Amino acid sequence: MIIKCIANSGIALSEKQIAIVHNSKDYEYNHLEIDSLYVVCGVSIFKDTLNYLIVGKYSNFIMWEPAELFEVVDNRIPPNWYYNYFGKEYLSDMENNPFYAIWGYKEITENLDHNHNLMERNPDDLKIFNKRKTEIENWHKENI
Repeated sequence: MIIKCIANSGIALSEKQIAIVHNSKDYEYNHLEIDSLYVVCGVSIFKDTLNYLIVGKYSNFIMWEPAELFEVVDNRIPPNWYYNYFGKEYLSDMENNPFYAIWGYKEITENLDHNHNLMERNPDDLKIFNKRKTEIENWHKENI
């Protein structure tokens, strides 16, 4: 999946999204560039909102970003993507597991520790992410 940034400030977000991410309408997503394209490495339902796992304009800035800031320009999903539903864990422990469901490469869907470590910039998890991102990019190039 390829998405295009259509907004990079809190003003574009719904009140629900702002409440969930604890930002304000004034918040600037400086790592996102309007009209730039981003390869989606994962999709999640996080505290009842849809988010995309992408790399911002800084090469190591990997984040789950609100879908409301983007439009989908290529809706194809690589055939090696996985899905995991965390419904029971989510409902019983929303503070420690705010993810309701995740689609994406194997490690991001099967191991919530990988997701947490990725956000903490753990070198081993960054290596996995970069490998999977390259695979996703190559798949898109090969399947134009």
